[in-house]
Amino acid sequence: MASTPVTEIPKIIEKLRSNFQAGFTHSLSFRKGQLLQILKLVDENREALEAALFADLHRPKYETAINELDDVKHQAHYTLSTSEGRTWPACAHYTLSTSEGRTRPACVNYTLSTFEGRTWLACVNYTVSTSEGRTRPACVNYTLSTFEARTRPASVHTPLQLRPYGSWSVVPEPYGVVLIIAPWNFPFGLLMNPLVGAIAAGNAAVLKPSEVSSTVAKLLGELVPKYLDSRAYRIVLGAVPETTALSNHAAALSCLPAGTTALLEQRFDKICYTGGGGVGRVVAAAAAKHLTPTLLELGGIVVSGVERVVAAAAAAKHLTPTLLELEGKCPVYVHRSANVRVAARRIMWGKFMNCGQICIAPDYVMADREIVPKLLEEIKATLLEYFSEDPQTSDSYCRIISKSHVDRVAAFLKEEHGGKVIVGGKVDRDDRYLAPTVVLDPNPESSMLRDEIFGPVLPLLSIDGGIEEAVSRVNGGDTPLAAYVFVEDGKVERRWRDGVYAGGMCINEVAAHYSNVESPFGGKGESGMGAYRGAYSFEAFTHKKTVLKTYAFMDFIMPMRYAPYSDTKLALFRTLLLADLTWLSLLFKTAVAAAVLTILSAYIDVKISLKQ
Repeated sequence: MASTPVTEIPKIIEKLRSNFQAGFTHSLSFRKGQLLQILKLVDENREALEAALFADLHRPKYETAINELDDVKHQAHYTLSTSEGRTWPACAHYTLSTSEGRTRPACVNYTLSTFEGRTWLACVNYTVSTSEGRTRPACVNYTLSTFEARTRPASVHTPLQLRPYGSWSVVPEPYGVVLIIAPWNFPFGLLMNPLVGAIAAGNAAVLKPSEVSSTVAKLLGELVPKYLDSRAYRIVLGAVPETTALSNHAAALSCLPAGTTALLEQRFDKICYTGGGGVGRVVAAAAAKHLTPTLLELGGIVVSGVERVVAAAAAAKHLTPTLLELEGKCPVYVHRSANVRVAARRIMWGKFMNCGQICIAPDYVMADREIVPKLLEEIKATLLEYFSEDPQTSDSYCRIISKSHVDRVAAFLKEEHGGKVIVGGKVDRDDRYLAPTVVLDPNPESSMLRDEIFGPVLPLLSIDGGIEEAVSRVNGGDTPLAAYVFVEDGKVERRWRDGVYAGGMCINEVAAHYSNVESPFGGKGESGMGAYRGAYSFEAFTHKKTVLKTYAFMDFIMPMRYAPYSDTKLALFRTLLLADLTWLSLLFKTAVAAAVLTILSAYIDVKISLKQ
């Protein structure tokens, strides 16, 4: 795989910036054309992409299709869609105007009636009666187009007191030249999905695939310039020197994957990085030099709490806004009321897909002690069904990305973990193979329960305290990126749903919450900040610029704003600002409606009289 010359990287970025500033990427026709090219890239090169992913990860075609190729197509189709009834991302702090059909920003002094509605769960096709004045939840079918409407300036409701100033609108504008650095576990999807959002928002982009998945990186190096406009989108290949020409933190950057270093020395308008926490912190530190906003999804490689604190402090010191996905350890709780067979099948699917190398794969399972024997029985039967007696010969089982990662995951099993290996445990380093492995009741201080596993090893813990112990265990550690529960008891379900703090959650399922492009995906607390996916990817690559347009002839209405100041002016200002003028607005609308009805009635009377 030929690396991009380090000396060419500044020239590439300079040319992209020049093209962006000339408005090259701003037109809707250009954006749509490039999104269509992404669809074409997938359709015309499906077999080559499948072969490359098989070479790097021994990935079955089925998993490649649902997790990467078709997922990218779905994202692009969604973004391109302009049919009515599609959603603009719904804000939880909006309420619906009953007459104009517009969304109003929910202010503190707006209406108390919207508060109760805002605490409801956001359902996909939920409808709230507008006559009650409650907030509509964040639903999918909310407003207009997913793409075109989102690129237009949006007017916002202006309280009656501020209307003499003029009209407010929010104009979405692209950041500029963005850098997208992808990981090796989903090397195509996690490069192209952010790119869809970047293109839709009107940005130019530099793409840096992981050199660890070298076959995919080489293929992308050929396909990106063939299908996408090189005046706006360029791919950089290589290792440490190429990526560090992106930052001047030379010592820290020595740990970076190849090619990323040269890139980080340059100034970007936004950086999107998905990968290990250690490198993510280096990326954040490099971005801080230019106060570059960063979208970081960090997961997979073990990172310490100290590293988290250092990264957060560095970002805060330089006022760098960050979107972090730090993964955490994703828990599963299986309650005694659950369908144990379904729980076993779904947990085994979510854990051992892609050989466990997924940021939202279950990291450990807690189960009520009385159902553990039944659960283990179903787990054994499920793994036998999925991967046969010898998973190493199964066409449905992946491989670990490299021998060094095999060593890292195998180390969890070699230590004195105090548990019992119920199934699996076989390691073949030369084949990058580690069998699907379940360990019963390991020591709480063992590495597999403290560190991120990111591989096919699953601890299972027997607990006696039920839902309260499960919730306490989860909330006692770092906030997970996802949390899962299997339960048929409504009270227990609500306790888990409302009591566990996590980036996302599934009830009687694992990992599938990521699949809906209408919903945001992101972390909370130690597992991250911010969200992306589908419409939210567009938001992540867009700056919302508030624009106020005023009129000179209205200046006489607001004399209290100007000096000299007086107590009278202050009293008048406070009265206008804090007064509840809802009644006045309602009165005005009623008067308008009455006038319309009067005119309509008069028109009908005239028509009738003419006929007579």
